[in-house]
Amino acid sequence: MILELVGAAGFLLGLAVAALLTALATGMEWISDWHHQVLVFAVAGVLFTLAYWSLFRRFNQQSDVPLLNARARSMIGRRVALEQDLSGGQGQVQIGDTFWRIRADQSLQAGTLVEVVDTDGMTLLVRVCESS
Repeated sequence: MILELVGAAGFLLGLAVAALLTALATGMEWISDWHHQVLVFAVAGVLFTLAYWSLFRRFNQQSDVPLLNARARSMIGRRVALEQDLSGGQGQVQIGDTFWRIRADQSLQAGTLVEVVDTDGMTLLVRVCESS
């Protein structure tokens, strides 16, 4: 269990519970032969590890800030005016302190207001904003 604290992401937790179960069963003298102890530990280790992954995996992936490490995805919905022409529908734009590669369906002129609608890796996909 100490190694689990270092960050094994649940792999060792199932083995630790299996070891405790095996120790309990041995201490209660339910199993005394070492062959059976190894068998109980192996089967329990697999079962508890699978149970951990099936029950707690979704819980561990929940986040209050799901886009924290997805900077490109966090740009969806942002509107920005192009500072330079997009020839062939590709170019770059500065948002904040970062230059982003952008792609549109058409060539656009500098000054055009665009909105980020999706991403392709670290490339922002943009479209012309409709007049409001």
